[in-house]
Amino acid sequence: MWSRALNADEIGDVDCSSGGDVFMWSINDLDLRGDVDLVCTDIICGQAPTTMQAITTQLPTTAPPKTTQPPVPTTAQYVTTEPPVPATTYIPTLPPCTYPVPIYNVAVGKTARQIADKPKSDATADKAVDGDTDSCSATKRKFEPWWVLDLGEEKDIYEIAVYPLSSKPYMVKTGVIRVGNDANFDNNPQCGMQILGRMAKDYPIIVRCGCEQPMRGRYVSIHLVDKTRSLTICEFEVRAG
Repeated sequence: MWSRALNADEIGDVDCSSGGDVFMWSINDLDLRGDVDLVCTDIICGQAPTTMQAITTQLPTTAPPKTTQPPVPTTAQYVTTEPPVPATTYIPTLPPCTYPVPIYNVAVGKTARQIADKPKSDATADKAVDGDTDSCSATKRKFEPWWVLDLGEEKDIYEIAVYPLSSKPYMVKTGVIRVGNDANFDNNPQCGMQILGRMAKDYPIIVRCGCEQPMRGRYVSIHLVDKTRSLTICEFEVRAG
């Protein structure tokens, strides 16, 4: 049940009849009833009154259609899904690289030196280029320790492979490799990226000097940046073409 005031235009379009103290109108299948005391006194059937108030409408007996929700589409324009997580995931440190020539290790047996040997050990600099990853070179604990290899002649160097102590790979973290012809390694340009983050956990650690264009030099070095520790290398491969 609901009520509202009808204007003259609405009332004038209906058929009406009176009976007792109630006026009744019918329009569009609705029965309209009005209390005589609440309407204008000049209501005459067939003549539109000027106003009418307190009209109560009785809805038809037929129930209104049910409101239904629109069907949910089976597809959507924008859908966000989470990809399945594989059992193991490996993110490569370096992008794929194809060298223009075959490369091989030219470091074995070459002359090496380091900032200072580790006390009370046989971990001399040459142990890093003896072809055996079970024997390692190690420096005395120093600030920014370094290790330098002399190849004896210039080589076209594409990449370096560093084998750290497997139980302590962080021993070469922050390492920077340089390649050039100056015996003072600080004056030679840097090869590839500094050994940091995920790269420092690889075994071996691969540092690329160039894919299509190699670096040319006689001296290859590695030194730790802003660290005070022993630099330990179990094998240092210089891969040249």
